[in-house]
Amino acid sequence: MANVENNLASNLRIIRKKKGITVKTISEKVFLQEHSYYSYERGHTEPSVPTLIRLSELLGVSIDALIKNDFKTSNQWQE
Repeated sequence: MANVENNLASNLRIIRKKKGITVKTISEKVFLQEHSYYSYERGHTEPSVPTLIRLSELLGVSIDALIKNDFKTSNQWQE
């Protein structure tokens, strides 16, 4: 399960940066405080299911891909 947690954290960071979205913007759009979103990207905490759905919709990536894929070692994610 550690890989899944690491994938989610790194995938959130990679996709957000590739799309040019700031932490402030993504936090506002999914109704979070910035430090809460940072904790997702660092892998310290995991988003709730409703938050994960909002993140998936905002980033344009399926929940399945956010959790299972490793975007830092592959080119699976393309805009």
